[in-house]
Amino acid sequence: MSREEMEKALDQAFKAVFGKLPPSGTDGDINDWFEKEFPLEEFVHFDLPNDYDPVKIRNLVNFDFASAISRASLGHRTWYVPVGNHLEFMKVIDSGLVCRKGSR
Repeated sequence: MSREEMEKALDQAFKAVFGKLPPSGTDGDINDWFEKEFPLEEFVHFDLPNDYDPVKIRNLVNFDFASAISRASLGHRTWYVPVGNHLEFMKVIDSGLVCRKGSR
């Protein structure tokens, strides 16, 4: 998948979750928007391989989180997890229950 195709897919995923397209002014890098919406003071930012299914995670935790394709690599996602829930999030990741098909 090309970077352009990935950005279009991300825009559609953003619209599905937030009900609108990403805000203008992000210059094609939605990570800037996510970093403003989910500041380090309140959220832990994890950069993990794109091996984990957000829907499966959502079904196993009782808190909200967000994720976006990593700024550093299309093969990674940045996860934005509330500070008080980061250990529970990592337990779910480490459990192996949330891997995408073919991962691990």
